Amino acid sequence: MASLLTQRFSLNNGDFAEFDLHPHSRVVTNARLMFGSPKLTAERLTLARTFLEALSGRHFATSGLSACFAAAAQADPDGPNALLSHWTTPAKYPYKARCGAGMWAGVWLGYR
Repeated sequence: MASLLTQRFSLNNGDFAEFDLHPHSRVVTNARLMFGSPKLTAERLTLARTFLEALSGRHFATSGLSACFAAAAQADPDGPNALLSHWTTPAKYPYKARCGAGMWAGVWLGYR
């Protein structure tokens, strides 16, 4: 996957979104919404839910996101991320949505 391009977009509050794209196409293989600080607020949970829903077309509950962040923080805040959801796309790609807590708190989804 060395041919992937990463596009990064900064938000006003220090958060940012990144998208891994195949060159010459608009296929997003992975997407990340990372928070500029580890503090989770209701606004950030709503932003994370909206981000995941917009990119996946699936429904994510804010309570599920809260539970995912709590599990990730208890396991190891700077270690592996927690699985939020997984599914198979119509093209048979296994997709996963994950969350992480700690220095780089955020959500991401993709088939990698």
